[in-house]
Amino acid sequence: MDRVLLRDLTVTGIKVESLQVFKDDSGKIIYLPLLWCIQLSVLGVTHKWVNVDRTWKPHSINNVSSPFNAEQELVTVDIKKSTIEKYAGHIYQFLLHVNISSKAGDSYSLDNLEVLSHDFLNSYVNEILPKQVSSFSALNSHVSALKSFFSFLSYLGLRRYTLIAIHRSTKQNLAKDDNSRKKISYISKSERSSLLLACSNQRDKLILRMGYEVGLRTSENRALVMANFNAKNSKHSGLTDLFDQLDKYPRRDRFSFLLNGRYTKGGRSRYVYFDRQLLLDMKRYFDTERQTLLQHYQLNSNSFFIRYDKEGAGSEISSNLGTRLFNKLRKQCFPDSQATYHDLRHTFASELYYSELLDSNNRETRSENAARIVVAERLGHRDIKTTLIYIRLLQHLKLIEGLEHD
Repeated sequence: MDRVLLRDLTVTGIKVESLQVFKDDSGKIIYLPLLWCIQLSVLGVTHKWVNVDRTWKPHSINNVSSPFNAEQELVTVDIKKSTIEKYAGHIYQFLLHVNISSKAGDSYSLDNLEVLSHDFLNSYVNEILPKQVSSFSALNSHVSALKSFFSFLSYLGLRRYTLIAIHRSTKQNLAKDDNSRKKISYISKSERSSLLLACSNQRDKLILRMGYEVGLRTSENRALVMANFNAKNSKHSGLTDLFDQLDKYPRRDRFSFLLNGRYTKGGRSRYVYFDRQLLLDMKRYFDTERQTLLQHYQLNSNSFFIRYDKEGAGSEISSNLGTRLFNKLRKQCFPDSQATYHDLRHTFASELYYSELLDSNNRETRSENAARIVVAERLGHRDIKTTLIYIRLLQHLKLIEGLEHD
C-alpha cells in the first residue's frame, strides 16, 4: 500500500492546496477513501450521525452505550484543515489494517470497505488501536475519523448507520496506563521556543538545548570540558579541539564528543554529537559571555558550563542546575505543567527515533529494531527495554507536531 499527496490542484473548478490519494499493493487507487478525501478537502465538510429523539436515554449493550433505539439523522458539518490532515492519516492507518487482515485470509478487502462488519470495526478500535496510540485522546481522534468515513458511505447510500464506540473496558485499561504515560513527556517545539525566550543568558539556553538536541541528563552537562582528556585508555578531544574543527572541516555537519563515564549514569562512557549550528553557538558562548565572566574574576576553568553566582563564579556547575533552571522557566511559561528537565531527554529520544525510522515522506527506511539500537546507543542504555519507554512517545510527537500520518 501507498499514498500520494497531491498539491495545488483544481477539482470541479475549486482550488485545493492538498489532496491525499490512497493506493493498494498493485498501485490501483482505492476510490471510496479518495471520494471521502475530496469531500473533506474540496467542500470542507464531513457527515455525522446525530440523535434527534430528545427524550432518548442511552442504555448499555455489551459494555457499549447503544443508540439503536433512537432516531438517527445524517447531518453535514464543517471541518478544519488541520483535522482533515489528521483524519486522512488515521484512515490510512485503518486501510493498512484492512490490507493486512485481507492477506491473513479475512473475507474483507480494500475493494469492499462498505461491507465491513460492526464487529470488525469495533475490534480494530478496542483491540488493535489501544496498542498503537499514546493516549485516550489519540484513540478518540481515530474513532472520529472512522465515523466521518463511514458516515460518508452512508451519505452515498452504501451502508446504514454504523455504531463505532470505545468500550468501557478499553477506557479503563487506558486510564490504568495513564499515570505511567504522564511520567514521560514530549516537549513540543513551540514550548521549547518559549523556554528559550525566557532564558536570560546564552549559558541557560545551551543547557536546555543539551537536553533535547544532545540527550544529556542534567548531571551530564558537567561532562563538557574544554581540554583534551583520557578515557577508555585513549585520548579524546575536548571542546577547544572541536571548536578548531569548525574551521578545519567546513563541510562537516556533525561533531562527536566522548561523554566521560565519570559523569554518566552507570559510569559508562558514550559518544554524543553536536550539529554544526549547535557547536557554533557553543563557541559563541565560550568566546563572549563565558570569557567575559572569567576575565572579570581573573579565573580559568576547564568546565564548559560555569557558575554565574558571586560565591562560586567560574567554578563547575552543580549536577542539578539543569533541573533547577528548567523548573524556574517552566513555572514562568507553563505554570500548570508537570514537565521536568529529564523530559527534554525523552524529547531527544523520540525525535531521534522518528528521524532514524522514517524519511521526509513518513516512510520507513529501516527496521524498528535498528532504529531502537541507534537510540539506545545515543542514550547510553544497556537494556533496549529502557529505550522502549522513551520512544513510545512517537505517536504523541507526531500528533503534536502535525506529523500524524500513520
